[in-house]
Amino acid sequence: MRAHLLEWRLHVQWQDGGDVIINAGDTTDAEYTGGSVYISAGDGNSTDATDGGDGGDIIIIAGESLGGNETIDNGGDVIVTAGYAATGYGGNVTVMTGFSNSSSSGAMTLATADSGAAGVSGAMSLSTGDATDGGSGDFSVITGNATNGNGGDIMLWSGTGDVDDGGKVYIDAGDTTAVNRTGGYVRIQAGTATQGGGGALIMRSGIGNATDSGAVSIFTPESGVARPDTP
Repeated sequence: MRAHLLEWRLHVQWQDGGDVIINAGDTTDAEYTGGSVYISAGDGNSTDATDGGDGGDIIIIAGESLGGNETIDNGGDVIVTAGYAATGYGGNVTVMTGFSNSSSSGAMTLATADSGAAGVSGAMSLSTGDATDGGSGDFSVITGNATNGNGGDIMLWSGTGDVDDGGKVYIDAGDTTAVNRTGGYVRIQAGTATQGGGGALIMRSGIGNATDSGAVSIFTPESGVARPDTP
């Protein structure tokens, strides 16, 4: 038995399409919280061992653009912004895949779409904000620990070029303008093994099938006027 479909649609032929706005209630009382908005898909509650069915999806899709002007006729954006705070911390954004009692947790894919017939694929930026009084936020990429298996890998790959160079990989530590302080350091360390050999550290330049292989350069620049430990 299938429940009835509930659909709201606002259609305008000549002007902008109608908006759909869902607002929870505000509060003006001290120590209370504004209302929340819950959007929950349906559960698959059958415990049948052959095929108990899946939980429902939540799909958020921005509007299409069918116009012919590649400069201004753009698809709609999807914007997710946590709440502003006048004195406390701003709201957090948490995106987490589903847990499974007996199997793997859900995978997460964060990607830009391929380009069309012309143009480039969309860029991706992951960054923390600037700080005006204190340190800026850290950025961590960590894979989980494993029981009865190997730890997860972290792979950084740049793209292949067919008529131009391959993509570059830059790892730069931060600068500092403070007196008697050093720039950030770059640490690359292989893993420790408590009952076997430690992990290897491999640095290798690229192969050149038609010409020379790439060079490897390790050097320190010239020092400034005064060493960091000089008053």
